[in-house]
Amino acid sequence: MNVVEFSDSLEFEGREPIRPELNIAPLVDIVFLLLIFFMLSSTLISESAIEVVVPESESASQIEAHEVTTVALSSSGNLYLNGVLLEKSLLPEMLLESILSKPRKEVILKTDSDVSIQEAVDVMDIIKSAGASGISLSATRVEKK
Repeated sequence: MNVVEFSDSLEFEGREPIRPELNIAPLVDIVFLLLIFFMLSSTLISESAIEVVVPESESASQIEAHEVTTVALSSSGNLYLNGVLLEKSLLPEMLLESILSKPRKEVILKTDSDVSIQEAVDVMDIIKSAGASGISLSATRVEKK
């Protein structure tokens, strides 16, 4: 009687098994192009699309905008919270949410140079009642003459 042995895998003589390969050279090129694209597009993003002409000051200092909440008051009376147009009645609620989500609990108030002091003080009262730890007035730095 003849005995036939079976093995777990079928191997043919004379052929080597095919090993799948992944050529990553084109992937490196694509990743490099994506990196360049996002680097260039991120530098073209403007800080704020709201046109507010802020007052000038010789002692103005720079604060990182992503760390604090920004409220802008235009000469037409429009209020903006972090660049979004809001009704004055919605400002306290939305301001509280924004203050709590930022690492610093301060608010930068950008007012147009034509805004009356009373309008600015009214907005400052709303900011303080929302729980801000401090209010900074935005100004453009000018060189001393």
